[in-house]
Amino acid sequence: MRELDLLRVKGKLKPVAIYEPLEIHADAALEPLSRAAPLFAEGIALYRRREWRQAVAAFTEVLSGLPADPPSQLYLHRCQYYEGAPPPDDWDGVWSLAEK
Repeated sequence: MRELDLLRVKGKLKPVAIYEPLEIHADAALEPLSRAAPLFAEGIALYRRREWRQAVAAFTEVLSGLPADPPSQLYLHRCQYYEGAPPPDDWDGVWSLAEK
């Protein structure tokens, strides 16, 4: 399993972690994804600590081996956005969904 995100749905306060089961990938993709998973997890940790540049570097490295990895692309864009427009001081690293 690979943790993808912490989400807070509309009307709820407690965030929920969502995961990707790695077994759903074809055998050819599973090995590179398994190798990249620790670096992806490090990128998420850096993202949640607001260490945008280091997180960008981590997700960029994941994408060098997995160029079509949507979660890494998403976090890369979020980090680049937050680098220029940081979230408020009370930001908890959780992505809040506006709709159910």
